[in-house]
Amino acid sequence: MFFSWFAALSEYRRLGVPADRVERAMAVQAEAGVAICRGAFDELATRGDQELGVGAYVAMARAKTAVLLAAACRVGAVLGGGDAPATELLGDFGDHLGICFQIRDDVLPYGPIAARTMGKPSDSDVATAAPPCPC
Repeated sequence: MFFSWFAALSEYRRLGVPADRVERAMAVQAEAGVAICRGAFDELATRGDQELGVGAYVAMARAKTAVLLAAACRVGAVLGGGDAPATELLGDFGDHLGICFQIRDDVLPYGPIAARTMGKPSDSDVATAAPPCPC
């Protein structure tokens, strides 16, 4: 998937996007790719940790999901010619959206209706790190 992301980005130069924008966008993507790999490793290292605190959970959610959405928002801003403040604001939006998405994804196994309709297995993500909610 990551290589497809870079291949798609390389097409923007052919379509007339200035080379400096494509280069900056590739740098954003590369940085995000490294962070996502670290996040996946960290998730594996903490899987099943009953003492994982909220801060560590949010950091993991940021690294494994929010980084990707933030990068997509930043890349769009860079390719579209956005200035630095707009690019950072869009990146912040993607970061917050990614954390919200990951939290929602992680709590799906706890809601019986959501678990059935979404097909989320009960042994995924947070479900292995915490006892089921009695709600």
